[in-house]
Amino acid sequence: MFEHDDWLQDDDEASANAPHAAPPWKIAIIDDEPDIHLMTQLSLKKASYRERPLQLISAFSAREGFELLHAQPDIAMILLDVVMETEDAGLRLVERIRQELGNQRVRIVLRTGQPGQAPERAVISRYDINDYKCKTELSADRLYSSVISSLRSYELLSELEAQSAQLASIIQLSANAVAYFGPDGLLAYANQGLSELLLQPLEQLLGQPLASTSAALQAQEVCHVHTFRPLALEQLPALLAAEPSGLNLLLRRPSLRYIHLKGQHTPDGGLVLYLRDITRETELERMKSEFLSHAAHELRTPIVSIRGFTELMLHRQLSAEQSRDMLETIHRQSLRLSDLVSDLLDLAKLEADGATSLQLSQCSLPQCLEGAVQSILGSERGRLSLQLASDLAPLEADAAKLQQALRQILSNALLYSAPDSPIVITAVAQARHAQTGLQLEIRDQGIGMSPEQLNHAFERFYRADTSGHLPGTGLGLALVKEIIGLLGGEVWLTSQLGVGTSVFVWLPTAASHPASSTPNSIHTTV
Repeated sequence: MFEHDDWLQDDDEASANAPHAAPPWKIAIIDDEPDIHLMTQLSLKKASYRERPLQLISAFSAREGFELLHAQPDIAMILLDVVMETEDAGLRLVERIRQELGNQRVRIVLRTGQPGQAPERAVISRYDINDYKCKTELSADRLYSSVISSLRSYELLSELEAQSAQLASIIQLSANAVAYFGPDGLLAYANQGLSELLLQPLEQLLGQPLASTSAALQAQEVCHVHTFRPLALEQLPALLAAEPSGLNLLLRRPSLRYIHLKGQHTPDGGLVLYLRDITRETELERMKSEFLSHAAHELRTPIVSIRGFTELMLHRQLSAEQSRDMLETIHRQSLRLSDLVSDLLDLAKLEADGATSLQLSQCSLPQCLEGAVQSILGSERGRLSLQLASDLAPLEADAAKLQQALRQILSNALLYSAPDSPIVITAVAQARHAQTGLQLEIRDQGIGMSPEQLNHAFERFYRADTSGHLPGTGLGLALVKEIIGLLGGEVWLTSQLGVGTSVFVWLPTAASHPASSTPNSIHTTV
């Protein structure tokens, strides 16, 4: 069968004889003639590809060949006889490998000694094989060429499959939805993100036309993000073609969500859709715009007041009493402006720097409280009732930032309560979320807040008192929440209109460790 036996010589003789660390290429010889196995093994004994040797594995029937491929799916190449148990045993085995085992990667070279039983053109057209050889014409050189080209093809397919698997894993892990509709218009691939977006199992979506995906979006009342008009999704391809950068959509059900939709046609005539949830981004943009609008309004108010009174003093003759009244107003508004700018800068710095702005060290909660009390209460210290447990562990915190938060809470307690009403401060050891910590309560008997006001208390520029008689920027509690959050703690309120407000602050202790949760006798959420 072979023209010569010493045909296979590597370009680099040293590399051919060197030990191979890499795993061998597996090649299956499936043929009912033992002599074919022997001659093939002798001919390929020294062969290697990319410094990896060949491992030849024999099977002497189509049944044995199927079992071999089932047990070892990493076989790279099959040298397959056609006529074995039956005249078409090899051809049937090809179908079983491709269909039953789903092995599309292995390279199959058909070798037959009876070409009349399996004409080449008919076999190549009907069966998924990679080469067709007649045994009488298969010289050693041709066998070598067939082996190397098959291994090269197998290697390329393996790399492509690995890359595809990596890409599929990345897409599946993505929170954004990806969908591919084939040339036939049916959904051929989608990730879990699409299932979560459309609120339907992925198995029900695959194989469905684009109209079904559109209907799933329609069920969520999809509409244009700016006009709020229903979107006719049957016109989706045309809309995407007109907007290469994508469309922003609004889904009303089951909850309000903003979606960015982008599409691209593939060379095979398919369509890839990419849907990204931009609800958080949209909300942040809205909050940013509102923040800037509120900040501009709050800054404008004292500036207008200062400008108006200074113009009056410049252009009118005023009595000494009138001048003093106006100067006091200007001074008061300038202090408000200064406080507002300071709070804005503090809040912006905390958000920009985050935890990196903290100077952490072990500190005592009673000492931080004392510093805040001295700077805020002054002559009104007699209103204060301190009830601090004796076993308070040290905190791991930024003492300056913590005092800033405590000053703001105490300032609010003074501002919104009667001059003679008491302010009670309690502090106890309290585990929370399986962490040891300290819980602080600052309770006043002031004007209190309604449940509606309580829901907005931590929002920027929100003020429960809208009369304008009480000074403040509306940023105090937002600043407190930001600081306590950065320190790893929590802050919350309870309040009753006309009765008073309690501010609770919980902070983890230094070297906080898991602890058994103890009953919380103070914390009552509203």
